[in-house]
Amino acid sequence: MGRLLLLCSKRFPGSKRVLENLKAVLKETVECDIEFIESFLSPPMFSHVKYLGKIENKILSKLSPIRAEKVFKYGNNIIFAGWDKRYEIILSKLNREGITPSLILCSTLGQNELTGHEIPVFLNIHKHLKAGNLKYVLLNKRLNESLGKVLNNALYFPYTIDLHRFDSIQPKSLEGINIDLFCALRPGKNILNQILAFKMSGINGSLHININNPQIDEVIKVIGASVVKHRWLEPNDYYSLIAAMTASLQVTFTESFSYAVCERMCLGIPVFTSYDIDLISDDEFLARFLCINALDTPLLIANALNRLINDRKLRDELAVCVRKRIETIARTDNKYAIDCIRTLFK
Repeated sequence: MGRLLLLCSKRFPGSKRVLENLKAVLKETVECDIEFIESFLSPPMFSHVKYLGKIENKILSKLSPIRAEKVFKYGNNIIFAGWDKRYEIILSKLNREGITPSLILCSTLGQNELTGHEIPVFLNIHKHLKAGNLKYVLLNKRLNESLGKVLNNALYFPYTIDLHRFDSIQPKSLEGINIDLFCALRPGKNILNQILAFKMSGINGSLHININNPQIDEVIKVIGASVVKHRWLEPNDYYSLIAAMTASLQVTFTESFSYAVCERMCLGIPVFTSYDIDLISDDEFLARFLCINALDTPLLIANALNRLINDRKLRDELAVCVRKRIETIARTDNKYAIDCIRTLFK
């Protein structure tokens, strides 16, 4: 088959991670490149624009033409990840050349509702699929179960997992008990309940966060939680820090997959989640100790934390089990994704 182009926006770290993992998994069987929509914008001053209406879109397309010519050579072997309004401009240019790209959808309807601004995005994607402007929409397990019958040309396509990315990671040297709550600051992340749960647990240790928000800082002071704040870290430094954690908190209200959970499993870190995350919840043993029933009840999270921290044997067993579980998933899903790409793209 021809070379594959994977395209996303730098503003969407989740979409970027999806494509990085896909490229790593495909590298031995399919040649592919990753590009960012920002690299096609000219002049660069417009690359920060987030949300565009019809009028702004027309203005931007005239003032900031997208240099799409260099992607024409990929033909239909183009996959967008997530959806950026600026895709509209490059999509119209591709369609005029008879090129129909595909899309990996990354958000659930629940996330669309929580964030609000994603609802028009979902409707836009539906419009383009119905009009034939997009060839396929590729949906992971959870999205396929909910949206597979709703969207035109929807196909099951599991998220791939690059296990080898973590082979050389050495845990950072940390003392005592350390829990991480690294996540993006957006609706649904359940941040304050998890911080309060850590405080309520009474654990003699530290909660590591990467959230930079003055209001949350004030709440942390009121709660009196022992928090270590981190700024942006280089990938290897970030994974080295995560690999040193005793456990992780990712008890969020809605996710479509959660690479944060996946990466911690790859590093052998027990991670608390909701039942939304089938990486954990589909395993009876892991779900019993790591899944939280009532997400906005800090006491339940605190109790689960205490049970884990106070039982070293359980911690060690869960660390082994999360790694084995993600290895099993990766073997199956990676093979399916490779076969799917080779079938769909020529």
